Amino acid sequence: MKKTRRIFSLIIVLIVMLFPCLAVQAKEVTAKDLMYITEESKPWNYSENGKITGFAVELLKLVWKEMDIQPQPDILLYPWARGYNQLEKRKNVALFSTSRLDHREKLFKWVCPIAPGTRYVFISKKEKNLKMSSFDEAKAYRVGSIREDVAEQIIKGMGFDEGKIQSTHSMEINLRKLDGNKIDMIAYDERAFFTFTKAMWEKNNKVQFNPDDYETVLFIKQTPLCYAFNKEVPDKVISELQGALAKVRTMPAYESLKKEFGCEWIDN
Repeated sequence: MKKTRRIFSLIIVLIVMLFPCLAVQAKEVTAKDLMYITEESKPWNYSENGKITGFAVELLKLVWKEMDIQPQPDILLYPWARGYNQLEKRKNVALFSTSRLDHREKLFKWVCPIAPGTRYVFISKKEKNLKMSSFDEAKAYRVGSIREDVAEQIIKGMGFDEGKIQSTHSMEINLRKLDGNKIDMIAYDERAFFTFTKAMWEKNNKVQFNPDDYETVLFIKQTPLCYAFNKEVPDKVISELQGALAKVRTMPAYESLKKEFGCEWIDN
């Protein structure tokens, strides 16, 4: 009997040595442990002088500060399609800035808002003189989009002919296609489009992509812009982040942030 007990005890020791994770309680996931991913979409999130910044980025940092998260996590800059794929398939991933659409509602968990109402539109060159008053009329034209971007998902969901959608990973590529008459218009976040073209105009010494050369030709849809999280992120973490965001939005630092990135229109 004693020999049997010794053998049993030895087996237990060996199991603990070989699989130490069984002897330690699983670490509780916190907001600090998440992988935060964003994309190039000025003024919300973008790279500048080797630094990732933007209204949504700096707002998130204020949220982390309110939660006393130190040191603050890194933020990864990915093409949108890659970031969205990570959000869908990997635990503990956050992606922003993400439009909260009906078909996405149950796919992810949400902390909102970054901006309460983001306008998605069709934009073209003024010289093309495109005239349309309905989405059905827009279907006659070739449109450029960002791969897996919300504007692309919206127009596909509304029945736009996918054969007329030219999807790419870069807004600059879309602009060059528009200038080269390879597409007739672009589907995108209206404010982000004109912020991007202004930056490109200045970057190119005011010889290309003048924002005054473009115009909105048709409104598509308005949606809230949020931080999206993989469904495996604990509800406790979502609740803590949401509470911190709500508090930050009442602070003077939040108003300063809106002015810094030209987002005074938010909440007005």
